[in-house]
Amino acid sequence: MSHVGLHNEKCSPIFTFRAEVIDMSTFGRWTAILLMGMLCLFQTAHVQADQANDEYALSVGLFKQQRYELAEEAFKKFIETFPEDSKVQTARLYRGQALINLAKYEPARVVLREYIKASPLLTENTNDKNLLQAMYRVAECSYLLTDYKDAETEFATWLKHAGDDPLLEWGLPYYGDSLLRNGKANEAIEVFQKSLSKYPNGKLADDSRFGLAKSYEATRQFDKAAQIYEQIADEENQPRAPQALIKLAILAYDQKEFAKSIEVFDRFLKRFPNDSYVSYAWLNRAQACYSMANYKEAASSFEKAKSAPEYSTNATFWQGMSEQMLGNYPAALKHFTEVSLTDEQRQGNLGGELAYQTALALAMTGQLEPALEKWQQLIEDIPTHSRADDALIRSLDLLVNKDQWDNAQKLLEIYKKQFAQSEWKYAAIVLEAKLIIGKATQIEDTNPEQARQQFLQAASLLNKTDFASADDQTRLLARYQTARAYHKAGDYQAALDLLEPMLSIEENKKSFPEALAVLSISYLALKNNEAAVKAAQGYLSSSSQARKDPATQAQMLATLSIAQSRLGNEQAAKTSFASLEKLDVPASLKSKLFLQLAEEAYQQKQFSLAEQIYEKITAFGSDTPYYFSALWGSAWSAYEQQSFEQASQRFLKLSKSNDQKPEAIAEAYHMAGISLQKAGQLPLATK
Repeated sequence: MSHVGLHNEKCSPIFTFRAEVIDMSTFGRWTAILLMGMLCLFQTAHVQADQANDEYALSVGLFKQQRYELAEEAFKKFIETFPEDSKVQTARLYRGQALINLAKYEPARVVLREYIKASPLLTENTNDKNLLQAMYRVAECSYLLTDYKDAETEFATWLKHAGDDPLLEWGLPYYGDSLLRNGKANEAIEVFQKSLSKYPNGKLADDSRFGLAKSYEATRQFDKAAQIYEQIADEENQPRAPQALIKLAILAYDQKEFAKSIEVFDRFLKRFPNDSYVSYAWLNRAQACYSMANYKEAASSFEKAKSAPEYSTNATFWQGMSEQMLGNYPAALKHFTEVSLTDEQRQGNLGGELAYQTALALAMTGQLEPALEKWQQLIEDIPTHSRADDALIRSLDLLVNKDQWDNAQKLLEIYKKQFAQSEWKYAAIVLEAKLIIGKATQIEDTNPEQARQQFLQAASLLNKTDFASADDQTRLLARYQTARAYHKAGDYQAALDLLEPMLSIEENKKSFPEALAVLSISYLALKNNEAAVKAAQGYLSSSSQARKDPATQAQMLATLSIAQSRLGNEQAAKTSFASLEKLDVPASLKSKLFLQLAEEAYQQKQFSLAEQIYEKITAFGSDTPYYFSALWGSAWSAYEQQSFEQASQRFLKLSKSNDQKPEAIAEAYHMAGISLQKAGQLPLATK
């Protein structure tokens, strides 16, 4: 909040100077006394004296008529024209006061300092009222020019000689305020108290009370400050009442009494709806609401604050932040794009924060590419910004989640080079492990052993890092990714050892539903079918955003169907399988999960069911990665059911495929022959 000074745009009263005003009628008698020769001798001097007296009298007349601009020019001309005249000092005093009356405080201060410099020094026994007034006016000019350092010194010097000068009524409050602004609050308290004691009903009494409250506030005597602010606020027709209420509200806010702060701002807004501080009140009321996590009310108050141009930028930005905290990302994005920054702001903290939060809103509305560009732009434009490392981590996370491994690797290297010891270093390690797991997942079907080694590498990276100093969320993420790496490497018990304690806490199940998925698959692999069913159902019933991931949902339905089938609950298994069929997921994923289900059915000697599922996979076409595995399974399922003709047709189809290895083709021919032989078609079998 901008400080409201004690000065109410008017100087202390103008006092009459003791000046030498010459009576022009006396000059007529001189000719009768002086000799004719002497008159001729001094004629030039008399003419100059007459001119000096005339110009001085004119200047004084203009001043008394309050024609200060003309008076100031006249006195200036007089001083320049007659520098040796005895009235020059008084002319300087008049000129200085004329400049003050014209609110030209800087030149006034210069003129009056010249007057003081040319005057005899004050002593305890001298009482030069004109000099005292000049000293006061210089101090007053410094105060009005916000030169509080000089004002403090000049008021202190003046007060040593002021005695009971009437100007004390103004000088003491000004001096107190200068001390306060110069960080000398304890001294200011003494001065304001003296002012109120000497002038309890003076013209600046309210200003002294307000200054005293501010001084108490500066010395952390908050109760005393609040008491004075309340007194001022409660007075009718009190000019300082609006400011007192504002100070009370800010005082409560600074002490984190946000509810009280809001209540006082509401008092102000109700009582002074047209005050110049209304927009400021709405802005700070909104901040108090935001601090209380009342984001809906905060957004509404920020909306009212941004009508004032001076608060529009901050209010619009924080309105976006409020909407973002409410999860209303489209509205947040709208407000962020409305924020208008200067070039200086754009390169500063606000510019970086706006870029970061805009990218976050873009990401949360599904606009990942623009979000990534925005974060990377922040890293490039303001690499030293406090959000640069945060933006880099967010970008890295997005790239990893989008399977853009090469780009993610590049960003990871940048992070290690520029921000290795930042507060995000533990998050970076977790993301590095996640990157290794992601890259290994790509090759686990084609090169399972190499993939397994990479999964174990990720687990090792996480295990050797001491996450004791990391925040709780990062520690849990590290534990989850370690368990995921072990699960991917086939060490299901190691995965369970990490996840079971973690997921025994109900809150962690809500925060990490994806961990339930890993838990369920690990249980299934170790044939703990009841636990697998429970974990899968826990994931599927989660209300978390992660629950809506179709790929993980498909995996859980497949796991559930297999576990239910093993437990003899065939109807439930069929229901889970039917739900899996309806899911809109890529054919590659669906065929992989179907293959797991078909092979499980085959192992349980449910050959008819296995055959049905294998046929669903082959229906996806030969381009799917599990087509030939399904065709083999379909052929063997038919063979086991003694449907030898169907089996032979499928084996023959495999034998004619150029995508099969020679030994596989040979086996297909061999099984086609055996199937035909068992079908009673010996000639074809022999062929």
